[in-house]
Amino acid sequence: MPSTRKYSSAHKNLNRSTERDIGPIPAIKNIRRRRRCSQDWELYCLTYFEEQFTHPFTPDQRDIGNAIIKGIKEGGQGSVKEVGRKDNSREVGMLPVQRDKAKTP
Repeated sequence: MPSTRKYSSAHKNLNRSTERDIGPIPAIKNIRRRRRCSQDWELYCLTYFEEQFTHPFTPDQRDIGNAIIKGIKEGGQGSVKEVGRKDNSREVGMLPVQRDKAKTP
């Protein structure tokens, strides 16, 4: 007869696997839209998250988004940095960091 601990562990594992089973992946409804959105992060946000992104992006937001996408595609180090805007207000966003390859003394 299996021990209570082994039985409990097997029971939990079965429940976890059942919870992870979300069913079949649905078919793509609009392949052209999906292709366009895969190439344009702004269109992706406005199309698939329309409740969160109700206004067009500002130039500063586009710059920050482009820097994030570049970091994702090209990898490398990133840093959170303040970005100055034309109206002299400040905004925090992700920008790539240029590392000096020269050795420091």
